[in-house]
Amino acid sequence: MKKEPELWNEIVRATPRPKYVRKAAEWIREMLFGEHEFAAIHWRYNNGDWGKHCPNWPSCRIFKLGIETPEIFAQKITKLLTEKNIFKIYIAAPPDQATTVANFRYEIEKIDAKFEVLVGTDAEKLLEARRSLLFPNCGFLKKHFNNIFSITEQEICFHSKIFITINQLGLEIFVKKE
Repeated sequence: MKKEPELWNEIVRATPRPKYVRKAAEWIREMLFGEHEFAAIHWRYNNGDWGKHCPNWPSCRIFKLGIETPEIFAQKITKLLTEKNIFKIYIAAPPDQATTVANFRYEIEKIDAKFEVLVGTDAEKLLEARRSLLFPNCGFLKKHFNNIFSITEQEICFHSKIFITINQLGLEIFVKKE
């Protein structure tokens, strides 16, 4: 079956996440970024999962670049974002990628102090605080917190000005239309 990317994009736009997720993501974005535009990097790759497919996919050279030389990865990201006049970055990544994300944060902020890099743990702490304050006794939210955080993080990334991800074909950069 032929892929229909335009149809898929319309379906995604017409299918919002649950209201409580959208509200939580909006609150977290305001807390993390205020009124500033931000870029989001979707780094969902680790050696045990994504890495085992390498070197069969073209995107693996970008994965390898990020893992082995985060300073070069950071240079490429900061160059792109400087051109777009965006200096706030959110990196979405699974917990087992904390060291890689910390390396990205360090290398990006080392290049230029005007960059501010925020990561999943920053947003996760805010979401947990919100849950504890608004719904302290809700067993469902406690039990499913990781899943709720995952879709909240997707919503945060959805509202970025620039969304950077890696797919099987390589680096993809999506610039949100005005």
